[in-house]
Parts: sequence; C-alpha cells; structure tokens
Amino acid sequence: MTRPIRFLLSREENVDPQVDWIVAQKLRGAGFEVILGGVLSPEQTAETARDEGVDLVGYGVTDHRTAATRLIAHMHECGIGGLPVVIGASPGESEEAALREIGVREVFNPLNVTKDTLERFRAVGRLKPSGPGSS
Repeated sequence: MTRPIRFLLSREENVDPQVDWIVAQKLRGAGFEVILGGVLSPEQTAETARDEGVDLVGYGVTDHRTAATRLIAHMHECGIGGLPVVIGASPGESEEAALREIGVREVFNPLNVTKDTLERFRAVGRLKPSGPGSS
C-alpha cells in the first residue's frame, strides 16, 4: 500500500478561510493527507512545504501571477523547486496560461473541487520533483 499524498493547503489573507475547510474535506475524503497552513505568505508557504516534506502545494490566491511567481521563486531558493504547485483561483484563460508558464501545474476553482480535480491532483502529486532546485 502506498502512503497518501501529502498536500499543503495555504492561502493569502484575503481568501475566505471556509474555502480551506471545503477543499481539505474533499481532499481527505479522497485519501490525501492534508496539512492546513492557513494564512501564509508565498515565502512562508515554500518554507512550510520544505519543512513538512509535502508532495504537493496548494495555494489559494486572489493576486494570481504575483503570488505564484513569489511562491515558485522561493521554493527554488528552499531547494524544492520541482515540487508541484496548484493554485486555487478563478482566473481568466489568459491568466491561467500565464500561471502555467511560470510553473503552476494546475489551476482549479476551489469552490468546485470535482472528482476530476482530485484525480489531477493525485497524478500531479505522484510526480517526482526534477530539475534545478528540486530535492
């Protein structure tokens, strides 16, 4: 039996905290181990991901590109640059494409976490980090 995927879930201050509980409940129901980080800056999220040894980082944002860029940059500085990042947000198509260009693996609507969303998380969470800055 394989161990559950460890998923760090954190958010910017202006994201509704109830969203974390809804997403965490869906993840746990699907067999993920969820570490609730609460309100963390992108830099704190990267450090918590490193310290907790997670497989996947989920970050709830409203300032999509800026927060994701800071998070991914600090993850590289922390030596976990290859760790997959998923962003909970509702950006437009062009913004979603820009997020993927900077390294975000998945963008999801945190108010509509479906079975398909969970399967995509499972696939991404099982990927092994690779490349510069990965552990």
